[in-house]
Amino acid sequence: MNPTAWRALVAIFVFSSGTAMGAVAFAALLEITGAEWAGRLRLTAEAFRRFLPASLLLYAVLLVGASALYPWIAHPSRTPWLRFWPLALRDAAGLIVVYAAANWFCARSDPDRSSSVEPPASASAVPRRGKRAVIFLIVYAVGGSLLIVDVLMSLEPSWTSTLFPAYVLTASLYTGIAAVVIVSAWSAPPEILDGPRANDAGNLLLGFALVWMYLLWSQFLVIWYGNLTEEVGYLIRRFEHGWRLLAWTVIAMRFLAPCVVFLGRRGRRRQPLVATSALIVVGFLLECFLLVGPRQALTDQPSAASGCADPLPGTLLPLPSRRGSAQDDLAAPGPRPSALRVSWARRGSATAACPGRSAAGSSDDGSSSP
Repeated sequence: MNPTAWRALVAIFVFSSGTAMGAVAFAALLEITGAEWAGRLRLTAEAFRRFLPASLLLYAVLLVGASALYPWIAHPSRTPWLRFWPLALRDAAGLIVVYAAANWFCARSDPDRSSSVEPPASASAVPRRGKRAVIFLIVYAVGGSLLIVDVLMSLEPSWTSTLFPAYVLTASLYTGIAAVVIVSAWSAPPEILDGPRANDAGNLLLGFALVWMYLLWSQFLVIWYGNLTEEVGYLIRRFEHGWRLLAWTVIAMRFLAPCVVFLGRRGRRRQPLVATSALIVVGFLLECFLLVGPRQALTDQPSAASGCADPLPGTLLPLPSRRGSAQDDLAAPGPRPSALRVSWARRGSATAACPGRSAAGSSDDGSSSP
């Protein structure tokens, strides 16, 4: 199969699994906070766990095309983390554990869970559910981060980010809330999303839109301001070279539209709430394609320090640099620059002199070999 088709399957896997896990995590958050306003929304969120077995099957299909997806299979890594069978087994185990934790959390002792209004729980059941919710969120964070690193980040093994798993988990939770709103509006009685509940759901989505954009900007700002040689190429490939329109479309659908609609009280009514939630969900699908679509060539290691990027016509982010290149710092009079910036200068010089060295001489964790 075409590698592009396999990458599209990765995007679908991340979208569907992330939305399902995010919805169950939303139910856990409602349980911990004692959100009595949620009512039937919590039951709808818990129902998303039924997709997780299908997610495991979809992951098994992805393993068939792993050689077309991950360059470190054909070019073995020097780190023991990127090995095919250990990776496949630990991710499959992670999916199974998340599914088991979701079922365990959603197992209720109440005799009637089908009504639109939750029946009162016994005094002993409430703390037990709260503990289960906390444990599930821990499993969700650990298992989800493991999948994000192995399935998404290893598509470009030379790029690493400690913030990326938190960003994708937040995006999944944000999308899960929007999906719960849509399904509740379609399947539940109209009073489930009446005035007060719709207003609360709109406020919640507005808050997560701000958190999602905050994490995206934090990721972008650190790479741009620091002129990080190993990481700048990841952003270039997603904000330039044919992907710019999609990148800004995702930002408009997942940040600008919720802010414009939900800032006013009229926007937090049933119809605009459902319509904006649909934009958020579709925006996450496009975001998944944006994360997996651009491919890194084996010789593609753009340098923010030297302004050199071999196969790409542009090398700098679409913002003016706040700090000069490392070569300028070395040539300018004044105090000697730090050892870190000297290393950037040497790396940039090596990249400019030998464009193909970045792939052969860089390890999967972004560090250069001697």
